[in-house]
Amino acid sequence: MHMNRVIVMLSLWLVGACSRSALLVSVSVVPDSGPSLLRLTGLPPGIVFASYDNERLPLQADGLNYRVQIPARPPGQYLLVVDNFEAEINVVSGRLRVHVLDVGQGDATLIETPGGQRILVDSGAPEAALGLRAALARYNVDSLDLAVATHMDADHIGGFSGLVAGADEQLETFDDFKVDSWLDSGDAESCTSQVCAAYRTVAVGRRQIEASDDFDRLGGFVLRTLARGGEVFGAGTIPASDDHPASTSDDNARSVVLSLEFNGFRMLLMGDLTGGGLGSPDMEGLLAPSLERVNVLRTGHHGSRTSSSGAFIAATSPQVSLLSYGEDNPHCHPVGEVVERLGNVGWVYGTNPSQQAGCPNWEWPARGSDDCGDITIESARGSQFSVRCAGREVTF
Repeated sequence: MHMNRVIVMLSLWLVGACSRSALLVSVSVVPDSGPSLLRLTGLPPGIVFASYDNERLPLQADGLNYRVQIPARPPGQYLLVVDNFEAEINVVSGRLRVHVLDVGQGDATLIETPGGQRILVDSGAPEAALGLRAALARYNVDSLDLAVATHMDADHIGGFSGLVAGADEQLETFDDFKVDSWLDSGDAESCTSQVCAAYRTVAVGRRQIEASDDFDRLGGFVLRTLARGGEVFGAGTIPASDDHPASTSDDNARSVVLSLEFNGFRMLLMGDLTGGGLGSPDMEGLLAPSLERVNVLRTGHHGSRTSSSGAFIAATSPQVSLLSYGEDNPHCHPVGEVVERLGNVGWVYGTNPSQQAGCPNWEWPARGSDDCGDITIESARGSQFSVRCAGREVTF
């Protein structure tokens, strides 16, 4: 057994000299194979013992502070009591899980952070709402800390209104789904579709995501914004030309792009960002110089020809690429040449059968699988991670 290297500063404050205080502080602690170390501040001298989950623990004086070594516990909430002081310790898994949810022809990605936060990036189409809620329930998610809308296409934001309203399709009733915070591309006000109107109704308090929004939640986990509104942060925009519209006026080029990092593991969530195909602005080319190799690529635009250019795939060289698309969709997503390009550098997984009615036939790469349903990525430490598809798991 070894000591968890994370040392948490925990301040406790006395509220009653003769009676134990109510809940004062909530702290997240990453469980490890051994105990975790807490440094306690704001306590009077002369205290010898603490109680954690009804277990008596010795305190070690550390100048004006104390240290206490708390034993490993399964994820959950535990009470630390020191003299007339107490604090709630929220023990979390310390693992990152990313679920590409099968919402048919659309995108929805659930992120379960090492610190226990739940983040949903996009929500699929309106007709996917009840299935989305069922998918979240499978992962024991009954509320969200954050929802992110990458752009205003119906197959990315359409499920949010039905998710929040619930089966009765009414807001402010018993079955509403709680979302603490909302971030999006900033296009909700200018969008005139009914889907956007429904999104505006439920996304109360939403704001435009910014480059400064770095979500550093716990122990090496960072969710960072790389692009939004047709701009790659630090690299600018693409003006209109005879070959393509300006990046700021193309809906897909305006997608939010997120970078997810955890202790050496890297993943990109591309939304529908364009890469120069089919006369689209080459936003991928603008983004690529700032990127390193990634472990996992949440592929842009469902495997369409607009995205996942050869140059971008060469620059990011993903070990694993994930595609979300609907069975027998009218767009022939994913396109065989795009999947082949991804398969040349790594493994490729898709949510549904890849052969669409009325579309050209082609073979899925030998490494990976289509028809996965939900696809789950899990990483605990370092760059090692696993992919779960249709009950089968592969470790990288």
